[in-house]
Amino acid sequence: MMKIGEFSKKYDLTPDTVRYYISEGLLIPKKIHNQYYFDEKSEIQIKEILELKKLKFTISEMKKLISFNRINEILSDDQIYLDDFLVQKEKELNEEKEKIENALKVIKEKKKQMSSLKKKKFKYGVPVNVINNFYCPTCKKTLKINTSQIIDSSIFDGFLECECGYKVEISEGIIKAPGFDNFGVDRIKKYDENTKLKKYNSEITPYFSAFFKKLYEYNINYVKDDYNEILEFEYGDINFLKYFDDNKKKKVNYYLYNKSYPAISFVKKKIEKSELVLNPIFMCGDFDALPFRDNFFDIIFDITGSINYLSFLQEPNFSEYNRVLKDEHYCIIHSLFYDEWAQTLKSKKINPNYYKLEYFKDFFFKSKFNLFKQYDIGSMKKASSYVTVHVDGDEVYFKNFVFKK
Repeated sequence: MMKIGEFSKKYDLTPDTVRYYISEGLLIPKKIHNQYYFDEKSEIQIKEILELKKLKFTISEMKKLISFNRINEILSDDQIYLDDFLVQKEKELNEEKEKIENALKVIKEKKKQMSSLKKKKFKYGVPVNVINNFYCPTCKKTLKINTSQIIDSSIFDGFLECECGYKVEISEGIIKAPGFDNFGVDRIKKYDENTKLKKYNSEITPYFSAFFKKLYEYNINYVKDDYNEILEFEYGDINFLKYFDDNKKKKVNYYLYNKSYPAISFVKKKIEKSELVLNPIFMCGDFDALPFRDNFFDIIFDITGSINYLSFLQEPNFSEYNRVLKDEHYCIIHSLFYDEWAQTLKSKKINPNYYKLEYFKDFFFKSKFNLFKQYDIGSMKKASSYVTVHVDGDEVYFKNFVFKK
C-alpha cells in the first residue's frame, strides 16, 4: 500500500487533487488513524477517473457513471443507461467542437485582417488644399509651393517659400518649420514598440483608463459641427485622436504638433497603421515659426503637452495659442496637481510650482485667456508610468480646463 504522497506522485497528481477526488466519493482509499492508504483497488479507481477525464467527463458525470460500479463491469441491465449516457456525451462534445471550430475561424479571419493592415503602406502627406490656408508668419503673405513629390493631392517632399526669405520644408509628409530639434532621437531609436506597449498596458488599470475616457467625452463636446481647423499641441495623447476620429465622422484638418522632428515622425508612423476618417497633418519646429495666419484654429487641445513641458522644467508659453486661436473660441488643457505636502513635489526632477493649481492657472491669465470651466477628472495614489515623477502614496489630481480667448 502507498501513502498519499507516493500515490499522487505515481499518477502525476498533487496531494490536494487526490484529496478532492476522495471528498467527491470518486476515490475510496483505506483510512487508518487519519492516514490514507492506497492499494490495488485505489489504483483501479484512479485509472478510471483519469480515463474519464481524458474523455472530457465532468466530476458530476463521473460520479453518475462510477455509481454504477466500474465502467467495464456494468451489468447488462444497465447497458442501455450507459449507451444513452455516452451518446449524450458524444453529442455535447460535438457541439463544443463546432463552437471551438467557429471561434477558430473568427480568430483566423481577425488575424488575416490584422495582417493586411500590417502590410498596408499608407502614408499621410500634407494635403495641397490646406496650403491655401498658410501664410508667412513674418510678412503675412501667401506662400509659394516648390515641391518635388505630390501623391494623391498630398505633398510629401518640397518647400513652402515666401519672397521675404521665409522657408518651410516638407519632409516625408511632415512640415518642418525653422527651430525644429532632434530631441529624443536616441530614446526613439531604442524604443521597442511591442515591449513598451505590453508594459504600458500592464500598468494601466481600468480605473486609470476610465479617467481618460471621461476626459475625452468632456473635450469632444466642445467641438462644433462647423469647426474645420483643429490643433493638438505637442500631439499629447495619441488615443484622443483615435477617439475623436471614432466619434466625429466629418473630415476636418487635424494638426498634430511637436517641436521635435523624431518625435512627430515616430507618432506619424504609428498613426499611419490606423484606419482614420480624419486627415491628420504633422508638423514640428518653433511654434511661432509655423505658417499659420492669426485666428486660424477653431479649437486647440492640449491633452498631455503642457505636462510634457512641465516635466522637462520648461515653462509653457500659452500666448502662442492666443495668436492662432479664433476669438471667443476654446483652448482645452489637461494637467495634474498635488497637495503642497506631497513627497512628489520634493523631487529634484521637477519645479514644484508647476504642479500647484493656482500657479498653473496663472500661466493662462498671463496669456490673456479666461477660465471658462474646470472639471475634476479624478484622483489616485498610484499612477501609471504616464506620470513619471509620481511617488506612490501621494494623491495626484487630474483636472481639465476650458480656457476661452
